[in-house]
Amino acid sequence: MKNVVVQQPQLLPWAGLWFKAVSADVYVIYAGVKFDQSDHQHRVTINGHWVTLPIATGQRNRLIKDVVLADGYEAGLRKIATTIRQT
Repeated sequence: MKNVVVQQPQLLPWAGLWFKAVSADVYVIYAGVKFDQSDHQHRVTINGHWVTLPIATGQRNRLIKDVVLADGYEAGLRKIATTIRQT
């Protein structure tokens, strides 16, 4: 029997995901589901600080694979990189 892991994309995967990926025979990243702004698909906590990838407005009912980044998203990426470096 094969061990199959299916995961929705997240901004920064949690540590347990790496264990799941390594133990799987087949690993699938499934981006064909609805984007959830309240989930961790575009935000994550790092040492108690939320970092968020800026998403363009009007993305509520889009599939994850079709979500568009906001104009000026580079500043958000710099903030995420700075937060990671400081931890």
